[in-house]
Amino acid sequence: MEYLIILYYAFLASLLWFLVASANRVNEIDIKAPRPANVTITPDKCPSCGSELDAGVIKCGHCAALINFLR
Repeated sequence: MEYLIILYYAFLASLLWFLVASANRVNEIDIKAPRPANVTITPDKCPSCGSELDAGVIKCGHCAALINFLR
């Protein structure tokens, strides 16, 4: 009966090793290089009304539309 306990612990140890190894493999794949800044010469325009936007605004001053500042 003791051999079942030893076999169970060996199974748990191998399962833990597999989980750690697969987690390390996934983390290496998921690492992404940061995106470069999107620098444009032309000023940004509001997608709703088309008026020019100042840098860093999150709301259009003309039509009050919220701007996606993470673009």
